[in-house]
Amino acid sequence: MTDLFPSMPETSRIWIYQANRLMTENEEAVLKEKAEGFVRSWESHGSRLKADFVILHHLFLIFSVDENQHEASGCSINKSVHFVKDVQEALGLNFFDRTLVSYFDSEARLRLMPMGQIKEEIASGDMNFNTLTFNNLVNNLQDLRANWIVPAGQNWMARFF
Repeated sequence: MTDLFPSMPETSRIWIYQANRLMTENEEAVLKEKAEGFVRSWESHGSRLKADFVILHHLFLIFSVDENQHEASGCSINKSVHFVKDVQEALGLNFFDRTLVSYFDSEARLRLMPMGQIKEEIASGDMNFNTLTFNNLVNNLQDLRANWIVPAGQNWMARFF
């Protein structure tokens, strides 16, 4: 994970958008083209933001902003939300369903499940304390690199064990 956003400082702010399903190669290509244009023009109070993005695991769109250069204002953050809403509509995705949990199963395949199924997955043995899960609540680059992919027993899911 240390190769993510190599030109950004550890304190860079992060926004993670998780799709409701894996994207196709074509969808990723469209998203990449649109996101490149967006980050090139992303501004806060008339100042261009030092921003970048990455698409990971065919599931995540992650933005990074170096707020040492210029802080992302509420208006600029709203612009990114509108951008993501426009893209999801164009691609038939949902990047705002916060009820889906992403994790790697025992065969290292990326999976999505509704939060309501966590207890069932644990009871069946398909998920355990060490199952690698994605913590999409990280908010800076340092946390993304160190705490984005963590065992279920080390994040908010620990209460189920």
